[in-house]
Amino acid sequence: MTRCVRGTVRVIAHRLLFVAISSALIAVAGQHALLPPNQLTRNVIETASIVQSPTSIGSADSDLYNRSQADVDRTLDTLQAMGVQNVRIVIPWAGVQPLNLPFYNWANVDRMVNAAADRNMGVLAVLNSTPVWASDRYLSGHPDPNDFAKFAGLVADRYKGEISAYEVWNEPNALTFWNPVDPVAYTHMLQAGYTAIKDEDPDALVVGGVVASLFSAGDVTINPQDFVAQMYAAGARGSFDAISFHPYHFTLEFSESGTHPAGALNQLEQIRQVMVDNGDGDLKVWATEYGLPTSQISTGDVITEEQQAAFIEDFLRTWQTVDGTGPVFIYSTRDTLSGDPDIQKNFGFFYTDWTPKQAALIIAQFAGGQLPPESSDHPIIDAAIAFARAIADATVRVIQGGIKLFAAAVDVTVQVIKGFVDFGVRLVKGLANATVAVIGGVVDAIGRVIDAITDRVGPDDASPAAKTALRVPVAAQPNWDPPEVNVGAESHAASGSDATGAITVTKPIATQEVSDSDNNRRADGAAAADPESASTDANATSGKPAEKADATATSEKDPKTSASANDTKTAKDDDAAADRDQVTKKPKKKP
Repeated sequence: MTRCVRGTVRVIAHRLLFVAISSALIAVAGQHALLPPNQLTRNVIETASIVQSPTSIGSADSDLYNRSQADVDRTLDTLQAMGVQNVRIVIPWAGVQPLNLPFYNWANVDRMVNAAADRNMGVLAVLNSTPVWASDRYLSGHPDPNDFAKFAGLVADRYKGEISAYEVWNEPNALTFWNPVDPVAYTHMLQAGYTAIKDEDPDALVVGGVVASLFSAGDVTINPQDFVAQMYAAGARGSFDAISFHPYHFTLEFSESGTHPAGALNQLEQIRQVMVDNGDGDLKVWATEYGLPTSQISTGDVITEEQQAAFIEDFLRTWQTVDGTGPVFIYSTRDTLSGDPDIQKNFGFFYTDWTPKQAALIIAQFAGGQLPPESSDHPIIDAAIAFARAIADATVRVIQGGIKLFAAAVDVTVQVIKGFVDFGVRLVKGLANATVAVIGGVVDAIGRVIDAITDRVGPDDASPAAKTALRVPVAAQPNWDPPEVNVGAESHAASGSDATGAITVTKPIATQEVSDSDNNRRADGAAAADPESASTDANATSGKPAEKADATATSEKDPKTSASANDTKTAKDDDAAADRDQVTKKPKKKP
């Protein structure tokens, strides 16, 4: 029983002690962090202003808000050793004033600002993140401009002389940070915030826009040049001292993006033109975020440490050659967790264990400093992280090697398939050409056979009205020298044919080669037998055609003679038909 009572008293005592310690801690924290504004005395140290030159290099380190004091100190010391004098921090409204009450949690902000002030570093503070009470959309919603102005004024008053410049929001041209995307609503908030900041700290710079390199996609994003143009249309001129731009691109180097429609350099030049067109040509464009993660950004696409360094070097060099540019801030100093699949945790130019990446050396060279010697406050933990990073790097390299091998295999396969396809096409084409040639040869051979038959036997040989000339007077054709048989339908006076026409069969040269004496003898014999016919033949021989009128007159004078002539003609027609049949069946051959 006594033992039970003692145990109960011990438990109660422990709980009372815990409550007492907790109350004390809360009281201390309340005195330093949750006090109403202007009730905490601060030792203000004037810090260096941010020089608006493209050679001014800073680090955009939003993770400092959640870092310990030791981490903040080491980060700033490392940056200063590299020659980096400016740092960009985040002051989240939702974290400082989570409730709509006049109490504010400044602890994390004080840690960063005080450390930078102690080192006389320039500070660029981003005011963003809508509290849950200020909008129906947590972190990205549109607050009442007056509520935001009140918060911005409190920040400027508290850190007057310590924060060199303020950015009003972060990437409002994207739904992720400003929902819905609305340049007009953003302009109203910018105007209210600018007035409140300048009222409390006239020397502080106010940077507007803070646009990301994006392309317009409906209600999700608006490209930066159009967003800035709509800001001017809504009356933004006079409500900022500079425009800021985040020219991210993971696959296209900054120097090569001048002609690309969605290229960062192309967009920068268009933003500058919008500013000039609206009378702000003297204002600068700041690059308040730029960088690449050393991780896999998509399937099979991994950004290596070497690529990160090459892109950052190209950006720093090119940025300094563009007219109207201001300071640059590389995002960010150190990985939150190297090797993690989340790319947001791999943007640092140092690994989580403070091992420098190649980009750190590039930044130090541009900033005029050098890398600090490597040291570790937690050697065992850092060694474990280094081992994990080595495993991650090896895995990445294996993946890259596998991807390259696979790509090579695919390329070889494509080439082989292409070769087979090309061979098949050539084979089919060759076969087609051969087939066409064979068919053409057959057609040509058939044509030659038909031409030969046509040359030997004309189509008019079968005409029933045709008459075969039994002789061809040589004297009527002194220059006639045909090389072969010529079958044609024409009227020939020497044949004695009628007006219906006759077929003249030209005899071969050997048959026509007769002596003049033979021709004369035949002509005399014909004249003795038939004087009229002889006269007609004589006329034909001399090249003069017979007169049909004389023949007609002769028929009318002597009907008997005409009848006899008709009988003779019928007989001759029968003989001619018989000769034609004989010629058709057995054509004469050439000698």
